[in-house]
Amino acid sequence: MLRNFFRPRSQLVEDPPADPDRRCYSSTPIISRDLPVEILGENGSTLLTGKLSSFNLACIAIERIPDTFTLPALPVGKEVTVRGYDKDLEPVHFTARVRESTVLRCQLEDLRLVPVDPNRSAVRLPLFDTKAELYAAGDLQMNSPIECQVKNISTTGACVTSEYCYEPNSTLRLRVELVKGGGPISLHCQIVRVAVLEDNTFEYGLIFAQMNQRKYHELVVDIKMAREAIQKKLNS
Repeated sequence: MLRNFFRPRSQLVEDPPADPDRRCYSSTPIISRDLPVEILGENGSTLLTGKLSSFNLACIAIERIPDTFTLPALPVGKEVTVRGYDKDLEPVHFTARVRESTVLRCQLEDLRLVPVDPNRSAVRLPLFDTKAELYAAGDLQMNSPIECQVKNISTTGACVTSEYCYEPNSTLRLRVELVKGGGPISLHCQIVRVAVLEDNTFEYGLIFAQMNQRKYHELVVDIKMAREAIQKKLNS
């Protein structure tokens, strides 16, 4: 088993897609080469993000994303989780062990397909550490930004990393431009998960406040455009 800044839109989605139902796989799924592949540590934090180089039942190889210089080198033998996506943007998870890891390429072996959480209501789009800002809920003029990077995002939440330490359940505002030149979107959110990463930075799981139809539509458009930009970059 496997944005509050409003802006005009030149591109519209006629019918925002409904959150898809999770499905079960009767055979090994095919990981898409059009989306990033993430390697996760024991606490669920992202160790590296790369591009699928090769994949079979015995081994998976991940290489650098275009325009990046190096990959983090992982210890040989380390147990990790591989998070990829199929052609329908459904997540595909494997546990694996590091066979070889350099600044250019990471090879994993002992792949074991694991079930995907069926309770997550929306598909998350993996991003290339997109720069963004977090603001305290009371900072209505947005005068005091805290820099962060968005790892992935969906219509219901996001995963971000930052050097700033927040308390669990803190209410914030995330301001991010998912596509260069597309304009920022501002989203009310709350921290529902905190993890300390190996470099002593923090990873936060965010849940978005319920949105009105206009805000939801803007976010759907941004995610769609971001996905198209990612696919173009990986295939360049």
